[in-house]
Amino acid sequence: AQRSPFSRADARALSSPSNEGIGAPFLHAFAKASPGAPPAAVHVRQDGACYVIDQDGNRLLDGLAGLWSVSLGYDQPRLVEAAAKQMRTLPYYHSFWNQGHDAGYKLAEELREFIPLPITKVAFTGGGSDANDTAVKLVWYYNNALGRAEKKKVIARTKAYHGVTALAASCSGLASLHSGFGSSTAPNAPLAGFIHVSCPHMYRTALPGEGEEAFAARLAQELDETIQREGPDTVGAL
Repeated sequence: AQRSPFSRADARALSSPSNEGIGAPFLHAFAKASPGAPPAAVHVRQDGACYVIDQDGNRLLDGLAGLWSVSLGYDQPRLVEAAAKQMRTLPYYHSFWNQGHDAGYKLAEELREFIPLPITKVAFTGGGSDANDTAVKLVWYYNNALGRAEKKKVIARTKAYHGVTALAASCSGLASLHSGFGSSTAPNAPLAGFIHVSCPHMYRTALPGEGEEAFAARLAQELDETIQREGPDTVGAL
């Protein structure tokens, strides 16, 4: 990490109780409600296309690109101007019922032309978890519309990450996202109807002496056996 001009006063302000930690109103995503002091927060400001500066003045390469959402960097003049122009034109409007706006219609049309699949509709959501919740609900609604009310189960992979809302966390194959929410009468996540099969990570989960083709064939057989066990007429999505 490189040093960057950042005053001690700035550092104190960024790490003060009014901003972070016990007694502060800000709650971090994935924060653990455990006793004791929380882990030290990393409080950042942007510093160029793909760098941020923390409260100690370290200039850090943002390898995660925000949360996989800042692939073009933090200081693209073209994006700044486009955002400012839209804020001046129409900063916000919903798209419920029959309501809409030019920006949304234009983006949906451009995405339909860009995506290499024959799609007819584009649904916008607020994030990945929301998107996967919507996908699961569409599967359920679609099968109800076709008179297949039992075709609702969702099969996902162990270790897969699909989000943290109730349905998306149930799709996710991560125990850390499932515990802490149940009761004596209702289990933790995943919710009923969400089934997990093996993680397709050959390096970690292949059997001794198992080659790539044999590994893939074994996981494919496991998936087929799972569908047959649950009942093909009950499985709505993988």
